[in-house]
Amino acid sequence: MRLACQMTTLLALLSLAGCGGNLASVSGTVTLDDKPLETGTVTFRPVAGGPAGYGEIRSGSYRVKTGTDSGLAPGEYQVSVMATGPAPPATPQNPEPIPPSLIPDKYASPQTSGLKFTVSPSGGTFNIELKSQ
Repeated sequence: MRLACQMTTLLALLSLAGCGGNLASVSGTVTLDDKPLETGTVTFRPVAGGPAGYGEIRSGSYRVKTGTDSGLAPGEYQVSVMATGPAPPATPQNPEPIPPSLIPDKYASPQTSGLKFTVSPSGGTFNIELKSQ
């Protein structure tokens, strides 16, 4: 019985250790009306569940991170993009102004963005072309 418990524990530890090594590199560009999006965030949510990955957009390019690791587990993802401009100045009527979105709101949700990407074990490039209309 003790050997069975030890083997179960060992298998569990080995499977956990293997999870971090199976991440694939994903990167790309983000444009709005054929112009690079300067700043924002791209989020990849796995269709089958699990942790989401994200990439900060800088000068039109991004690279995905999952926590402190780079990359995503292979599989199908729904993708969303958020990009906001600077918040307007605070006023007595609006003491906490909300920064305006630089892109159409539909891209902020993975359910409405229409953006999907399948990550292969070798990773890949996903260039995202957004339209303002």
